[in-house]
Amino acid sequence: MRFDFEKEWQPRRAKAELLKKLLLAVREKTNYSCKVCLALAPKDGSKWNEENCIKENKYYIERKGFFNYDNSNKRAKVDDKSNRYSILVKNVPSKPIIPENEPNTTQQLWPYLRIADYLYPREKKSKNERIFRKTSVYDSTRKHAAQFAPDNQSRSLKTITDKDIKRAISRKNFNKKTYHSLCYALVSIVLAKDTYNAVYVDPTIIEENVFGIDFHNVNCIRQQDVPEGVAFVFQNDSRKLLFCFDDQKEKILNYIAQEVSEIDKGKFRSICVLIVRDVNPKSIAELMKDRRRVSRADEWQRGFFLSFPELGEKAEETNKDAYLKLGVCTPDPEKPKPALVKTIAAEVISNIPIGLENPSHFKLRFVTDPRSFNIIPGQFIMMATSPLKHIRVKQPQIQNNQKISINITPSAYLKRPFGIHRAFYPHFEEDYLKELLLPSELATILHTVYPNRFEIFYKRLENGIGTSELAELKKGDKVEIIGPLGKRERMRELRGQGFEEVHVIGGGVGMAPLIFMVQALKYYSHSVKVFIGTENIGMLKYSHQDGLDGTFDVASKDATIYINDLLEIGIEPKDIHVSTNTLDVIDVIPATNQYQGLVTDQYRTYLKEAGQQKKIIAFTCGPTGMMKTLDGITNDYDILLKVLMEKRMACGIGVCLSCVCETKTGEGHYSRVCTDGPIFDASEIIW
Repeated sequence: MRFDFEKEWQPRRAKAELLKKLLLAVREKTNYSCKVCLALAPKDGSKWNEENCIKENKYYIERKGFFNYDNSNKRAKVDDKSNRYSILVKNVPSKPIIPENEPNTTQQLWPYLRIADYLYPREKKSKNERIFRKTSVYDSTRKHAAQFAPDNQSRSLKTITDKDIKRAISRKNFNKKTYHSLCYALVSIVLAKDTYNAVYVDPTIIEENVFGIDFHNVNCIRQQDVPEGVAFVFQNDSRKLLFCFDDQKEKILNYIAQEVSEIDKGKFRSICVLIVRDVNPKSIAELMKDRRRVSRADEWQRGFFLSFPELGEKAEETNKDAYLKLGVCTPDPEKPKPALVKTIAAEVISNIPIGLENPSHFKLRFVTDPRSFNIIPGQFIMMATSPLKHIRVKQPQIQNNQKISINITPSAYLKRPFGIHRAFYPHFEEDYLKELLLPSELATILHTVYPNRFEIFYKRLENGIGTSELAELKKGDKVEIIGPLGKRERMRELRGQGFEEVHVIGGGVGMAPLIFMVQALKYYSHSVKVFIGTENIGMLKYSHQDGLDGTFDVASKDATIYINDLLEIGIEPKDIHVSTNTLDVIDVIPATNQYQGLVTDQYRTYLKEAGQQKKIIAFTCGPTGMMKTLDGITNDYDILLKVLMEKRMACGIGVCLSCVCETKTGEGHYSRVCTDGPIFDASEIIW
């Protein structure tokens, strides 16, 4: 290779053109496996971009670093960060799927075989076993490849030879890249609706020229701006989604999550998403559940999870034409199974009285152990009202001149049902939803780590034994809880059903479980309007001097439960409406949203003034009379109303029949709130 540096590399000439010429000479004289170390110490690198030169010569930057330059020729001082080196690898053309002389039909089958072999590893069988059963070692690969191939291609898989299959799947790294590439193509379809564009792809992880993938005009951001190990990045304005795969090394994934979290500083402008295979019932169907365990939260800090089968289903739902062009059929996700009901010990963190005068309401926060359960809005728990291993004995009493020490204090023997007021997640700040804005389509299939801290909001009843015991719980006390209980109401499916707006109407303590519902709705990027009915605002206020455990903004003097919760969740003040018996002034809510009277009257007035322009669904919980009135109002405006019923319960699992309500569809016109609900369509209830 001849390159005259004294003659060619002159400061007066354009450095970009010279670098192109140098790299071209290197490329012509080296093979594809050769790596090039390019070191640069430019005096002024602001007027040209070496990355463009590298890309134009069909090189990719594998990694970058900095080196110390002694500046021995006494040039002007050079910034240390401008003295950099890059390891370059050639843009190796994707290996043809099969040799050119192979039939075209066989060529089209190779991607399906590769993905099948990667996602469903073959079981090793002895030669005698194969002979006895007259089976091929590749039968399982054929079977699973047929699931990915369209009908016209799946028939051809029955006739493909073992020799061709062996050639197709012999390179395990290519099998993995083909699967990664399919995921990239599916993500592209889903995010296109939210106008996210690919801005970075790692060619060592994603394969070009398969499933229509083209890297042209993709790498719009510098490689050094992306943590090493990220497979691809999508961006919309200043918001970035960084995707990784669960088959990457744990140390790399841990590094990526920590790096992004530290740089982002809670703004959620950059979000990490881990794509989990979660397809094989025998070996990896539990991968998603395992990844989301609280005990593994430190491994993927503040990150999100995405199931491959759910990704395929969402891509088909979002743009069926684009999905069909891929020429692949992704497996259907398993139907969600009810979470196992568990009995666990919860430790009390705080138990705060709510109300400025003679408070009768309390907000109890507790933490569960790493085996925490995944409870979703609408479900509930049964909670013991006294600490574990706690015996309530009064001072010895004298009867018939004898001292007796027996437990004569009334105590609750049954657990009490409570809806969850708030749920909190490891490594996610309590107000993270203020900043989080997920793409609306992708949000419905993104998951976080399971929650491990919860709040309930309850009212101590006069002469109420159970609620009086609850009010006496102190920090550190451990109580037994059973859950999750009740049917699952999947908030993530509302957008797919065409609903454009969600209204939430709560009365009194019935608003408490609806806050958790709003939390989920905000996560899924729904438009939410909230209507709160309460006797007076003073009942919901409390001072920060009482100790709030960081639940609300410490800058404000007083907090108002429900309202401060909604603001913390990210609901705008203009979307919060409050009704009270007395006209109380709430500084953080617009005056036009404050109403003296019943919340049902306020809601009717709102609908009348707003007009019916969107498809709306409404959720409500509170006094029976309020919910009955709302049923009539929503019928007038053609709004689907769902009611969260509250009843006394003894067991919570449908055995005691103490919580039945009269319905049009239940057996004998009665339904159990604990197992058939607690959420029902209002049209089913016989008021």
